[in-house]
Amino acid sequence: MSTKSELDEYKKFVKQKLDEIASCLAHISVGDFTRRFDIYNLPNDEFAELFCGLDLMMDDLMEARRELENTNRNLEKLVALRTAELNTEKDRLAI
Repeated sequence: MSTKSELDEYKKFVKQKLDEIASCLAHISVGDFTRRFDIYNLPNDEFAELFCGLDLMMDDLMEARRELENTNRNLEKLVALRTAELNTEKDRLAI
């Protein structure tokens, strides 16, 4: 049976880990995916699995953001090109 001090230590440990997760999620919620866990030096427990999962999720989110930004840039270029073509055609027809 666990002693009260062991239980208190465990509660402290769990609260610390949950605080780390909450901090990470707060960063993610504002688009900051730079907050990382040292996944190579984590103990082999459920929190390590969760931290690794969060790290993988941030990698996926960063990649999705890069792809979205690239798509947006390409669309902006395409719109500019089509607008120029339409203006050229409008000018040609106005003469």
